[in-house]
Amino acid sequence: MAAAVHSPASTLVTFNLKDFPESSVVDFPMELKHPDDFLLDVFDLSPGRVARICYAALCSYKYRPQTPEDYSDMLQRSGVPDFAKKIYPVLAALSEKSE
Repeated sequence: MAAAVHSPASTLVTFNLKDFPESSVVDFPMELKHPDDFLLDVFDLSPGRVARICYAALCSYKYRPQTPEDYSDMLQRSGVPDFAKKIYPVLAALSEKSE
């Protein structure tokens, strides 16, 4: 938390929201966000860019995940299920275009 407070960041992204009760951040101009919410926000701000980055990541794997469905499953298991659901149809469409 100390490093985050002294950085120019306005958002602290963490899976451990329970470790940061509201009373611990009330004096700091910082918002706490779960990674799923953060990724959804970034996607909403620039869906094309996020889609291209995720598609490039998907294409960079030599083994799994190799399909948009595999990538979405990996994201869900990683703790960002809502983002996984939102990015899947976009990745599937990009994948179909490239075939």
